[in-house]
Amino acid sequence: MTSVTLDKTPDRYTIEAVGHAERSVQACAAVSVLMYSILGYLSNAEGVDIKDWDTADGFFSLEWSGGGAAHVMYDFGKIAFLQLEKSYGEYVAVKIKK
Repeated sequence: MTSVTLDKTPDRYTIEAVGHAERSVQACAAVSVLMYSILGYLSNAEGVDIKDWDTADGFFSLEWSGGGAAHVMYDFGKIAFLQLEKSYGEYVAVKIKK
């Protein structure tokens, strides 16, 4: 099971994915693709400051701040991971703190 947690405060956004969707290659790959895509977009977006990112086997965390592009990517991540949970709920669980 992969647990994805999204959080935002007035000055930062975070997404963290922990664990493997071991019995679903598709769900595991989808989590990785989403995390790396969000990181790639944020790395190239104007006005975005990536505060921290870390990856290891079964773990990926990303923290950033900024204006419009930063907010759009948080909303994109939220929608994308909720859709993934809807399709692969036995392998991906999403928690949204705010």
